[in-house]
Amino acid sequence: MERGWQPSPIPRGRSSAWLAFLPVAVAYLYVATYQIELPGVYMDAVNPDYIAARALNPDPTRVPVWILPGNLLLDRFPLLTSLYYGTQQFWLGLPVFWLLGTTVTSLRIAHSLFALAVLATVFAVMAQGGVRRWWAAAICTALAIDASFVYAFRTQSYITMAPVAWLLLSVWALQRRADDEGNRHKGSFTSGLFLGLAVFGYFVYAFYAPALAIAVLAWRGKGEATRSGDRLRSLALWVGGIVVGVGFYILGYLALAHALGGMRQLFAYIAQTQELLEAFSSQQALWERVAYAWQMVRAVLDNWWHHTLIFGEYGALPAANWKTAILVGVPATLWAVLESRGQPQPLLRLFLGLELSFFAMSVLTFGTRLGGHHYVSLLALSYCALGIAMHAFAFAPTARRGLPGWSSAALILVILVGINGAGQIGEATRLRQTHGVGLYSDAINRFAEDLRKAESDDVLFTPDWGLFMPLAFLTGGALEIVTDNDYAQALRIACAGRRVRVALINGDRQVRLALWQRELGASEPEVRDYYQFDGKIAFQVGTFTLDQQSSVCRR
Repeated sequence: MERGWQPSPIPRGRSSAWLAFLPVAVAYLYVATYQIELPGVYMDAVNPDYIAARALNPDPTRVPVWILPGNLLLDRFPLLTSLYYGTQQFWLGLPVFWLLGTTVTSLRIAHSLFALAVLATVFAVMAQGGVRRWWAAAICTALAIDASFVYAFRTQSYITMAPVAWLLLSVWALQRRADDEGNRHKGSFTSGLFLGLAVFGYFVYAFYAPALAIAVLAWRGKGEATRSGDRLRSLALWVGGIVVGVGFYILGYLALAHALGGMRQLFAYIAQTQELLEAFSSQQALWERVAYAWQMVRAVLDNWWHHTLIFGEYGALPAANWKTAILVGVPATLWAVLESRGQPQPLLRLFLGLELSFFAMSVLTFGTRLGGHHYVSLLALSYCALGIAMHAFAFAPTARRGLPGWSSAALILVILVGINGAGQIGEATRLRQTHGVGLYSDAINRFAEDLRKAESDDVLFTPDWGLFMPLAFLTGGALEIVTDNDYAQALRIACAGRRVRVALINGDRQVRLALWQRELGASEPEVRDYYQFDGKIAFQVGTFTLDQQSSVCRR
């Protein structure tokens, strides 16, 4: 492989090479643990982790689970919760929850470990590609304090960001393959395996496959003239690795087919699900799709996607345009300069190709059907491309000294760190002021604490979307949860002498509680309001108790 200037890749078996990464880990852990319990736990920010409450509970039936038919093993352990992502986060986080319990803090710790894995692979890929380790660490530090990255792991973006580690390991395996020609084919299989695991993490990682497939065919060792037959064999092994990596998808789909009654029923189920989701229903023109995809990229880079989720208001990071120019414009510009100088950087080509591949695939397949959280992986790749491009431009032996040399690269990095630091302070300040709003309000944390202290035979009904998963996780299944407006079941429970609690978010809550009261034939419920930090009611809980000797129970 034509590698350009690469003086000091990470030596094999040298743990000391990772000393430069320690400041990165310290910086990230500081910002990640600051106000660790804020905001409140959002429903999709704990899915599929919430199933740990079922897996670890002596009575798993107390914790309901939303999962594909046939995909709950031993009535505790999930395989596939949906058609388009797996349960990696559940399995990787389960040891943490087993040791520390299912709390807000343990959830943040588990997700911080995912983030550290992403940062470590960013560092490893750059260092293995010849970037000086101190420079790779500086780039990683900028990413570690980026509010877009930090708050991805306090929202539902955690599930779409975490598989970046597998994707970068796929790139790393290709690098190692080029370094060690004797293991060329083994490296191809390993690269495919890691990509398959990323796709199992979330389906959108398949959008990176075209660029990686080209790399498998094109990359070669220095002075190596690879025959077309060898290249095709490498590609076949790479595809084989992908198949193994997505094997849990295959098992999950087979389990679904068995539960439904056969492959015909499986295809009908998939077709019906896609029709309900309207996944491929975007009717916009191509330019409208491109504009939308770019808006989502900006939503991630500027952090207004996560800000809007947590605070219920639009708010981009300070100097957002400068940040976008640095992360998108600088790598592309330096790539053009390096190519014009006859100094190609294959690793830089690959990262820019990966970004282009994802963008093009998202535009052509789903159009405007994907939200900002689907694009968060581009954030980490942008930092990789930036670090490699500036290093090649500024620090290679043939690089010009002075401006534009190492001093300009350092200046750009300082500006980026300053933007990220200001953004981090701003978001942390806003979080301290609001504690999150709506379904991100920390009211849900307080409600979970109250439920842990409640009678264990109480039953909680959560008919509104947004409460059941966080409460199941945060209470550890301390009480039974029902997710439907099932008045008949509630009546049977109340007549058995158990208290019925009903948590309502939406609509006229007083009218809805009055309807529950009428259906149960109960007296006035005990009502408790759970407030956001600003005094607005986030949700309301009514507790009903019936006399077992009442006429409604003697019917």
